[in-house]
Amino acid sequence: QSTWGPHSVVDMGFVSAICSLLSVAVLSLGFAIVALQTFPELRHQAFAALCTNCLSKNAAMNALRCELVRNATGTVLEIGVGPAGNLGCMASSGRVSRYIGVENNEAFFAEIELQRSRHMAETPFQLIASGAEHIPSVANASVDSFISTHVLCSVRDLDAVLAEATRVLRPGGKFFFLEHVLAGDDEWLLRSVQRAIEPLWTIVGDGCRFVETWKELDKLAAAGLFDVEYKRVDAPISIFIAKPHVIGVATRRTG
Repeated sequence: QSTWGPHSVVDMGFVSAICSLLSVAVLSLGFAIVALQTFPELRHQAFAALCTNCLSKNAAMNALRCELVRNATGTVLEIGVGPAGNLGCMASSGRVSRYIGVENNEAFFAEIELQRSRHMAETPFQLIASGAEHIPSVANASVDSFISTHVLCSVRDLDAVLAEATRVLRPGGKFFFLEHVLAGDDEWLLRSVQRAIEPLWTIVGDGCRFVETWKELDKLAAAGLFDVEYKRVDAPISIFIAKPHVIGVATRRTG
């Protein structure tokens, strides 16, 4: 005698509905990823919206970032301005005399202007629509503070960016950085997950990758160009694969 009853029919219908919903969700996600990969402007706009939204919802991360960048003084050059979350942090210190921002994603420009009007309306302000690898309009040894927060993971040529930081900073100038990084060898499982998900992460993150940034900073110190101080931390963010961070300051040597 069959054990199937009327409740079994309902149960199977529920399971079928769930499977259908999951299929639609997976297909929708797939189409979204393909669209982001195929249309750069759409990817830039989506990334700008994501960054702006995240900035407004993580007070702990904002506090960590502000604790670093509020130490900037004098003429400041910030690469990868993004949604301009650092402007308020720097303005609160009252020690910035001129601000130069470098940003190549035009989808951020409206938010940058909004934050400028709120926090730096009286400060000489320049926005350069460019990547950070080559900034010829900024003169040699003309900058007191160089800022990079969540940028070095997505630049095309990290060595070129660090060479620009070296070129534009005055002797004694400060390079402030906060970057998410590839997990260390001692965190092999997390490191493996980062490597596995990186192709997808790079699309959603508009070029962002998991990089051993601290090794490049060590090279700057070894070359005698900077005195580098940093620490590796787990950032207060919910996305566990992006928790490994490096934060610190590199001071341009005078010799």
